[in-house]
Amino acid sequence: MNNSDLFNEFLQLLFDVAKNRVQKKFSNHMSGANLILAYLLRNEANDITPGIISNDLHVSTARVATALNMLESKGYIERLVDPSDKRSFLIKYTKAGKKIALLHKDKIMQGINEMFEYLGTNDSEHFIRIFSKMRDFMEEKNMEEKTQC
Repeated sequence: MNNSDLFNEFLQLLFDVAKNRVQKKFSNHMSGANLILAYLLRNEANDITPGIISNDLHVSTARVATALNMLESKGYIERLVDPSDKRSFLIKYTKAGKKIALLHKDKIMQGINEMFEYLGTNDSEHFIRIFSKMRDFMEEKNMEEKTQC
């Protein structure tokens, strides 16, 4: 198979996955406000500011602010004045926010475990290895772009 054929097959797979209902449900658990809750859960030991969220998730500060406002209105997060910089806020999830974040995490884990069961151990390990290489490639390209600017 030449590169053009591989590209076409890959593109078709991306289209197929993008229109899949299960994938859309999975994406919902890992986007917008839910992604921020998951991020806070994963980094609960650290002091997290809106700027750190924006930088780490590669999302504009305006989108982060919108999501944080929504999460705060639902009682899922609270903003605390940063003791080291009174002009800044630290973002912490509330008990209700942690409960929602764990619920989303469980749904994601269930879906991934089902996929791994379908793939089997060998293919699951290959998938993780290849996905890791894809991530590394993208990080290298990202670094190249930053040095060219």
